[in-house]
Order: sequence, then structure tokens, then C-alpha cells
Amino acid sequence: MELLTILLLIATLLFVFLYLYLLLMKERDELLVKLLDSKKEVNELYEQATSDIDSFGETIQMMKDEINRLRRRAGEELIP
Repeated sequence: MELLTILLLIATLLFVFLYLYLLLMKERDELLVKLLDSKKEVNELYEQATSDIDSFGETIQMMKDEINRLRRRAGEELIP
């Protein structure tokens, strides 16, 4: 009878540890999915920011070109 009680206790402990392990793995998987979603969002924001910076640089260059064109028309020196 003692052996049966010990075996039952061991089986119960194994079941509890297995259940806790599975809960932890589920939580880990959910966190990994959130991490991957966050990484994707950060990459999209980075690409948008890079695109905006490039666009801003092009706008500045167009403004410099326009200023140079107007200065040439006015006979002044060019902006380097």
C-alpha cells in the first residue's frame, strides 16, 4: 500500500510539472508571436522613416536647385 501511495504521489508530481511546463511553453510561444509582430512593426516604421528622410533630402535638393536657378537669373553667385 505504501508503494502504491508513493507511486501515486510521484505520478501526481510528474503531472503537475508537465502541466506547468506546458503552460510555460504556451506563454513563451505567445510572447514570441508578440515579439515577431513588434519586430515587423519596427521594421515597417524604420522603412517609412527612411523613405521620409530620403524624400526630405530630395525636397531640400530641389529647393537648393531652385535657389541657384533664381540666383543665376538675378546674376548672383551660386550656392555651393
